[in-house]
Amino acid sequence: MKLRMNNTMNTWISESVEKKKPYMWIKLLAIVIICVVIFNIFANKVVENTISAQSSILLSVVGLMSIVTIMVGVFIYFLSIEKRKIEIFGFTKKNIFKNYFVGLIMGLIAVSLITFIAIFSGWIDVYKMPDINILGIVIMFVAFIFQGMSEEIVFRAVLMPRIAKKYGVLASIIITSIIFGVAHTANPNASPLGMINTILFGGVFAVIYYYFDNIWVCSAFHTIWNYFLSVVVGIEMSGMKASISIFSGMSNPSVNSILSGGAYGLEASILTTIAAVVLIIVFTRLSVKKYRKI
Repeated sequence: MKLRMNNTMNTWISESVEKKKPYMWIKLLAIVIICVVIFNIFANKVVENTISAQSSILLSVVGLMSIVTIMVGVFIYFLSIEKRKIEIFGFTKKNIFKNYFVGLIMGLIAVSLITFIAIFSGWIDVYKMPDINILGIVIMFVAFIFQGMSEEIVFRAVLMPRIAKKYGVLASIIITSIIFGVAHTANPNASPLGMINTILFGGVFAVIYYYFDNIWVCSAFHTIWNYFLSVVVGIEMSGMKASISIFSGMSNPSVNSILSGGAYGLEASILTTIAAVVLIIVFTRLSVKKYRKI
């Protein structure tokens, strides 16, 4: 099955040909490392000064912003040094709010369906928090917007076009999905099924990015998925539990972890496997119809 590259991929490739620079990846990596080091120095200072104040909001935001430093490094290199247009990252100017809203709704339907099935089946237990920090809930949503978008820019907008140019679109979806999964192997309580599901959802984000031809939809899907599990339900998200949430969720210890996801959270549940496979099939079929080579 051969698929042609979408407009976003073609924009990236055309600019890469026009502005090809020697040692690009070495320079990019150096800038990213510098950004990460600077952030870590800042974050350590914040953590030192925050522990005494017991500010869980700030600590949570600092943790989420770690991935954003990579996006900042990418932006500095491509936009400031190579003088490229921001459109290469899939930031299309047409229907921004519509596209983002579509991503939010799709992600919300998927994650809430999985969660409600798990709750009503008794696989996870959820309790309402006695005190809800409204400001913290809002701040966390903003933080997750940047966190989700940062990962999509790195794994989809930057890597997919270059891999697609050399090996084809299908290979770019598979390879970036595997890289996405491998990048999460260091997360706490990682399990084999959790890693498989992370790879599969890397595929979900990839086919959504490819089909909609912009970064807005997959970023919004990614954001609401993480936010709903972490801050709304209060269950582990990729093995990590948020310190601020509306509800407090936990897997039922008497239920097999294949169903509940165990300590890694619902992302290690068979429900997530099924949802990911269905979404990949749906958007792959839609993409084939839209981009099949004649």
